[in-house]
Amino acid sequence: MNTAFKLSAVLVTLFTSAAVAENAKTAPPATAQQALAHAKKMQAQERQAMADRTKRLDAKMAQLQGEIAQLQDEVRGLSYELSKEPKYFADPENDPLRP
Repeated sequence: MNTAFKLSAVLVTLFTSAAVAENAKTAPPATAQQALAHAKKMQAQERQAMADRTKRLDAKMAQLQGEIAQLQDEVRGLSYELSKEPKYFADPENDPLRP
């Protein structure tokens, strides 16, 4: 029991120190001028990330629209073929497979 308590205390200490170290890396700047500059920098980075994501989504949408157009052409062609009357039913006596 004592060993489990010590182990859990060590783990909590490790995770807490890691969280504190991460917080120290992203601590806000000291002055208001620095804070404003930091906020503008972060906003620009976020805007750039959103623009990149939008470009990727636009490219994927264009690709999908191309695939949809191709499939629609295939459906039109198949619909045309299905709309034709089979020759066998038009003249069953002239069937080349019939003995």
